[in-house]
Amino acid sequence: MDNCKVIAITNQKGGVGKTTTTVNLGVGLANEGARVLLVDADPQGSLTVSLGIRNPDELSVSLATVLQRVIEDKPIEEGMGIIQHQEGVDILPSNIELSGLEISLFNTMSREFVLKGYIDGVRRNYDYILIDCMPSLGMMTINSLVAADSVIIPSQPNFLSTKGLNLLMRSIAKIRKQINPRLNIDGILLTMVDSRTNNAKDIISSLRSSSKKRGSTPSVKNADTKALYKRVAALQKTAEQKEALHSSIRDTDAKLYALETMPSSTAIQWQEAIELCQQLKKLIADCRKKQWPLPAIRYAEPDEVQRKYVHYQTMLAVDQEISNSGNFLSSSKQYKAFVGLCAKQVSNIELCSKSNWKIPGLSNPNPNQLMQTAKQEMGKKERIRKLKAKLILAAAIVVLRRSKCSNY
Repeated sequence: MDNCKVIAITNQKGGVGKTTTTVNLGVGLANEGARVLLVDADPQGSLTVSLGIRNPDELSVSLATVLQRVIEDKPIEEGMGIIQHQEGVDILPSNIELSGLEISLFNTMSREFVLKGYIDGVRRNYDYILIDCMPSLGMMTINSLVAADSVIIPSQPNFLSTKGLNLLMRSIAKIRKQINPRLNIDGILLTMVDSRTNNAKDIISSLRSSSKKRGSTPSVKNADTKALYKRVAALQKTAEQKEALHSSIRDTDAKLYALETMPSSTAIQWQEAIELCQQLKKLIADCRKKQWPLPAIRYAEPDEVQRKYVHYQTMLAVDQEISNSGNFLSSSKQYKAFVGLCAKQVSNIELCSKSNWKIPGLSNPNPNQLMQTAKQEMGKKERIRKLKAKLILAAAIVVLRRSKCSNY
């Protein structure tokens, strides 16, 4: 009786670290003195390439070759297709031919036992056989689970990696019940963990709580996959809400930037920019209230931009008053009011320069000159008024003197 343990490393989600786990676990066991065979059961050949075989499609013998011989009931030579690696492990490589073989398995008798037929023939030579499964629940993955004694499930602590665990657990339960009763789950291996994020912490906590119900090693029976799926679904809903809010913030920020970078703008666009600033402030406040990080945007503090466009509206209103008043100047009072408007506009322009704001297009772009002209006209009016007053006074004195002379 052999002491070899066959471990399938699987998860239908790609990019979770199955191949990396297989390589490192295999080399680590080999360094401890164990005899290890790594089986690449993925047509992409990632495990094969990871171990330095650059062109797996050019290999004359691969996993597809030996499995085809099992299907055809042909003898397999000792060590056929197995490559000895300098790290102390043996590898049975894979290439694109495995895709074609997987399709042909559907028309094969006892199709779930093909890989097991090969594994049973070589397991006496090894202490551990690690099978790197493809990212799917196809026929090759089922073959791997039937051939295995246990399963390791690499998974990232995020929704996309964990949402399929319920389906995978059910598939393992069916295989265990109907085909391979000795199949156990060694554990869910968390990979690429960023423990700083709340999302990762919550999923890790859910996974651990479900595995502690009946001991440290989760089995198909005690893994509370429904509760885990609900928890992950709730986390995903929160993640979707966060992404929707982030998307709204980015879109509003982009619209505001488009208005900001226009070579010229109108009063209508100023009002639109003010409304965008108000909307962006509300979205940012919602994000901060929920303690979510802000996405990368240009206007994290839109108050200054809003202040600019409100100032532009004020300048436009003053400019219109200057235009309307300039056509009806006659009295000193009107001139004085006009000078006050011009002085106000000069202050508005100075604020633009001080704040590095672009000065908007105005009907009266030089209010300082208008103010000086108005002051000169106002001075003339005042001198004429005083002269008239003097003439009136002189005339009154003459009349008074004549009246006194006539009385004598």
